[in-house]
Amino acid sequence: MPSNSIEQIKSKLLEDITRYQMNLEIILAIKSIVNEKYPEINVLSPERKVIIDNPIRKKTPDLIIHNEELDFLINENKTSIAPEENNLNKISEQLSEYMNLSAVLDENGNHINVNDFSINLLVNIESYNETKDFFLGYFSDSDNFSIMTFSSLESVRKEGMRYYLFELRDNFTVIEEINELFSSRPMKYLIEFQKHGEEIYFTSDPPSQYTIVILWLYVFPVIINENGNFSVTSIETIIRKYYGKWDRSRTYFKISWLKEALLTLCDIEWIKKVSTDNYQIIKTLNLSGDVQDIICSKLAKVIYENKVEELKEIKKDKGVQAQLTDFMN
Repeated sequence: MPSNSIEQIKSKLLEDITRYQMNLEIILAIKSIVNEKYPEINVLSPERKVIIDNPIRKKTPDLIIHNEELDFLINENKTSIAPEENNLNKISEQLSEYMNLSAVLDENGNHINVNDFSINLLVNIESYNETKDFFLGYFSDSDNFSIMTFSSLESVRKEGMRYYLFELRDNFTVIEEINELFSSRPMKYLIEFQKHGEEIYFTSDPPSQYTIVILWLYVFPVIINENGNFSVTSIETIIRKYYGKWDRSRTYFKISWLKEALLTLCDIEWIKKVSTDNYQIIKTLNLSGDVQDIICSKLAKVIYENKVEELKEIKKDKGVQAQLTDFMN
């Protein structure tokens, strides 16, 4: 295994966090832009599911938008796209599944009949030129496919605050207001939709290291007692209250995300389990330096060491097998 494997693993872990955070910011930016201009249009929470026929199954798009006539826009966000044909084919096949959309589920899981719908692929402007011809060719026979781009930029005027710029570039969506709005290249500064406290920290399955960062920075400091003890229930309570908010009434969080993060924290020996659903922090919360970097560095070392052990076991098993073969012969 090459000597730089730990750095490569760490880099991948950090990239996963960045990609996840960007997807959340894009969702919030679109919601903020649409609500400001067309408050009558509904931007649904990211956990909302749709029903796909042939075969019948449920899927969860990144974002669903619909108007009063129940025309639905299904959005899939790709913060980065590798231009290899196999990868583009895979994405196109995923998008094609939405072409068999039969219903959208409401908050209680009941079917909402769809009047009309279209599929929108949202891509980073850096991926657009290399991929647009492929996707437009793949969906050339479809009238309900569009491509929108986003740019993530920094502004000196806003003291370095990041902002997102959107543009509907190819074809139109089924919702006229969305066509008008995103053809005008709307811009949204990050601070403009975060200053009111509306932040989504979780949508679909987050990277474990992302959940750990949220726990370490925001949750543990306010729930641990004087001995560093905390319960799973206390974590769930605070996460559902503050870190899964959509408007003011809709929250979502899966216990499986939390269990995976806690198990990982036990593996790197930053916390320990003291009883069922109860833990204790055994490492100082006051990490010196960038928390994301520190956490990903530690996880990378553990992943690397586990891979080394796996390779040793494989070599050992092969050696035993060779000895048995020689013995039998």
